[in-house]
Amino acid sequence: MSPAMSHTASASAVHREQAQRFALPQEAVHEDLHRGLKQRHVQMIAIGGAIGVGLFLGSAKAIQQAGPSLLLTYAAAGVAIFLIMRWWACSAPT
Repeated sequence: MSPAMSHTASASAVHREQAQRFALPQEAVHEDLHRGLKQRHVQMIAIGGAIGVGLFLGSAKAIQQAGPSLLLTYAAAGVAIFLIMRWWACSAPT
């Protein structure tokens, strides 16, 4: 067996083990659940993409005027929002 194949086989085994660890109990699996995107989901993804691109391109002018400190501010705000959302998700009642 080549080293590439052994790495793939071991990665597959690890993936299978993780899937079994996070598998739902049988009573939690429903027959009526399925994956699929409806037309409105695709439209919302497209709208979000357009808004995101607009914000990204619009921030170029602000970065040009303010300098690299604005990038650090964006990064700090992103980390703060991430930590707040993580705290909120962990403290939500189950």
